[in-house]
Amino acid sequence: MASQKDTFNAKWNETSTNYFVSLMVEEVKKGNRTSCTFNKTGWKNIRIAFNNKIGFQYTQVQLRNKHNKLRIQYGSFKKLLGQSGFGWDNVNKKVTVDDPSIWELHLKDNNEWAKFKKDGFPIYLELCIIFGGTYATGEQAIGTGQNLPLSDDDNCEDDGNDFVEGFGDHHLDEEGFTPANPSTPVHDNHNLDRTPNTKRRKKSNQYNLTTTCKTIEDMIKSSSATSQPPVNPYSVAAVVTILLEIPELDDGLYTKGVDKACASAKWREAFITSTFERRNALLRNL
Repeated sequence: MASQKDTFNAKWNETSTNYFVSLMVEEVKKGNRTSCTFNKTGWKNIRIAFNNKIGFQYTQVQLRNKHNKLRIQYGSFKKLLGQSGFGWDNVNKKVTVDDPSIWELHLKDNNEWAKFKKDGFPIYLELCIIFGGTYATGEQAIGTGQNLPLSDDDNCEDDGNDFVEGFGDHHLDEEGFTPANPSTPVHDNHNLDRTPNTKRRKKSNQYNLTTTCKTIEDMIKSSSATSQPPVNPYSVAAVVTILLEIPELDDGLYTKGVDKACASAKWREAFITSTFERRNALLRNL
């Protein structure tokens, strides 16, 4: 057992996080992903490879905690992309918005999205492989987060008891770990491994990695083929186009409609999806 002075806080940076994510992707490809986490073999492979590369002995608890925090980030980012007016630029790994003013509204209730606004989410596609369950193909694989709904797998919890809420890259997984000795092998900790039950194994076997990877490849190819951001069907421009097509619309209602479209993403969506008669009613009520 490590002495107290040899115990350190587990600090995660971009390099160690990216390597950890790459190891998890490899275990998914090997078939060691269960419905929500990894089986004993998968966690053992991840821990040994990670510790050998990083040079410290991260415990299984620390790795599971990081896994859970990445899952929280993944779910939060998908929630962001699911909001009207938000899209995903796969080339630059950035969030796109048709109207920058909508950020302020959403950040009031979701302050963790400020990091996504500033830095994007470069590991999003890798996390789709790790945490995703089922994904649409074809045209639905491209566009905003509305085409990537949360699946049952996205909402599941780890089968361990070491789940830690919250996330952030500066204060993660502050349990102790021990500096690795190159001559000392990293032993598997059986007390922290949980073998998935039959139901989990069955669900894991049904996971279609090929389909998920193909969908992600299609997204990458589509984004690489054009530098334009995803088209927002509920943009201000879409509202203006409809207003210009309404016969005998007076200047006053036109101006009110444009002002309302600039101010409210929800109103834009309601207006665009309404019938001709309902659109006129919405304009008269402004």
